[in-house]
Amino acid sequence: MIPDDTRLVSWAKVFLSALVSALAGRAETTYTAGTTVSASFVEHTTEPCAPDLTYQADKKTSLCNADGTRPVAITRTYNYRCVDGPKSFYCQQGWAFDPASLYGHVAWEKLEECY
Repeated sequence: MIPDDTRLVSWAKVFLSALVSALAGRAETTYTAGTTVSASFVEHTTEPCAPDLTYQADKKTSLCNADGTRPVAITRTYNYRCVDGPKSFYCQQGWAFDPASLYGHVAWEKLEECY
């Protein structure tokens, strides 16, 4: 039992160290009005599909839902510009106001998609 506990503690230390480093890096941003950055997010959607009956018979599963769709995840990357005025202060606030976050629109203007 001790080796498993040791691995768990070791994994937890590595995870926490990486998390602290990531958060520390984000907290030290010095973005000002007019600064441009890129940020990515994952869009979950569905696409049409036709059941593959051969695959379904062999694997006992289908990659296509009964409604003729399958789930897909698309990563999109956009350029953003820190807004002018007092709300530009939020551009420095870290993860809560990251461009692709829930409240990112307060601090960042979405520009074009990156391809």
